[in-house]
Amino acid sequence: MSTSAGAPPAFVKPGETFASSGPLLAILGVGLAVRLLFLPASGFHNDLQAFEAWSLTLTEHPLRDFYSSTSFADYPPGYFFVLLIIGWLYKGLVAVHAIAPDAYNILGMLAKLPAILMDTVNAWLLFVIVGRFASRQAALGAAMLYAFNPAAIYVSAFWGQVDSVSWGLVLAGITALLSSRDDARTGVAKVACAW
Repeated sequence: MSTSAGAPPAFVKPGETFASSGPLLAILGVGLAVRLLFLPASGFHNDLQAFEAWSLTLTEHPLRDFYSSTSFADYPPGYFFVLLIIGWLYKGLVAVHAIAPDAYNILGMLAKLPAILMDTVNAWLLFVIVGRFASRQAALGAAMLYAFNPAAIYVSAFWGQVDSVSWGLVLAGITALLSSRDDARTGVAKVACAW
């Protein structure tokens, strides 16, 4: 497939994936805006309530004491770093009197933000991965399919689940492995990070 008579397909080249792609920025921006519309939704109450409690517990106890400081925690420790940042942000907003100390609806919205933001990152990573093997149009199509996938929007933005965070790490690992061929000096480091 060519863009004009005899011209090669418009493949995505490293370095031009984000700054020079108006259509990509539009896809990412609109996808993010759609997700933000669902931010006030109550979501899956049990998980969001757990995220809220964990984020507050993490701000009150050292990370090493977290599991002994809470009555229930069924997540591995990695995501607790994200929840700690959410807890700090919430307590910072309370400290500067931007929100009331019992504004748990705000804490619930903050707890949804990592998954929503990671959805945007995931759409970009899919653009980068597909762009290594197919045309720019195909890469934009992949980003659009993810950015506007109703299931992805529902899971992160409405329901408040964080699956997109772990999948984003998988996609980042794939991107690192694929780009390790581009530069022999950093290839080993990228493979190690992907592992």
